[in-house]
Amino acid sequence: MQTDFSSLSLLSSTEKKILLKRSQKDFPWLESEDFFDFNKALGEEDYIQKSQDDEVISGGNLSPGMILSAYKHSFFPWFSEEDPIIWFSPSLRFVIDKTSFHIPSRLKREIKKTDFRISLNEAFDQVIENCALIKREGQKGTWITDDMLQAYRLLHKLGFAHSIEAWKGGELTGGFYGLYINEVFIGESMFSEISGASKTAFALFAQDFFENKKGILIDAQIPSENIKRFGGFKMLRNRYLGILNS
Repeated sequence: MQTDFSSLSLLSSTEKKILLKRSQKDFPWLESEDFFDFNKALGEEDYIQKSQDDEVISGGNLSPGMILSAYKHSFFPWFSEEDPIIWFSPSLRFVIDKTSFHIPSRLKREIKKTDFRISLNEAFDQVIENCALIKREGQKGTWITDDMLQAYRLLHKLGFAHSIEAWKGGELTGGFYGLYINEVFIGESMFSEISGASKTAFALFAQDFFENKKGILIDAQIPSENIKRFGGFKMLRNRYLGILNS
C-alpha cells in the first residue's frame, strides 16, 4: 500500500518554533510493507533529492511503515515528549564507509587489554531503555519517549531494529541500537556504564560489518566527535539517498 497525506506540513529549520506549536492529526497505521511517499506529500517529485537545505516536517505517526518510509527518504524522528511528531533530514549526513573506517590506535590497545563480550540482539530492550535515561548536554529531556520506545521495540520484533551490547562479568555495561536498511546501518543512540564499553562495541561491530557483512555505510545522522574518530565524514544527502536506496 502506498499512502499520501496532504496534511503533512513542511517547514524550514528556521520555522521550527512554529512547528512545535502545531497540533497533529491521526494518521492510518502503516505496516512495515506499506510505503509513505514523503516527496509526494511535499508536493514535488524528487523534492528531497533536489533540496540543499535541512528539512523539518511534522505529522504522521510512529507505525512501522511510517518510520521505515521516513528513513528511506533520509528522515528520522527527533522530538521531545511535549512536542508533536517531528521528522528531520540534514542536508549533510555524517557517515562512515569501508574506506574511511579505522579503529583509533589507542582504542586498539585498550581492546586487547579488556575482556568485554560483544553481542548482537541479546538485550535490545535494556539497551534502548538505558539510552533513554542518558542526560545530554543542552537537552531538558530525552527524545526517546515512551512512544519511541514502543515503536522501536516493534521494529526490533519485525527484524529492522538491532542492538549491539557490551558485557563484563555478566553485566550489561554499554551498547547502542539502530536500524539496518539495504546494507546501511543507521545508528540511533548509545550508552556506556563504564569507560570504553560502547566504543569497544562500536569498533568491533563496525569492523565485522564492513569486513564480513558486506556493509556499505554506517550512518550516524549528525556529526559527533566520537564517530569522527572512527572515520566519520559528511556526505551530501543526495548521494546518501542514492546509496541507501540502491
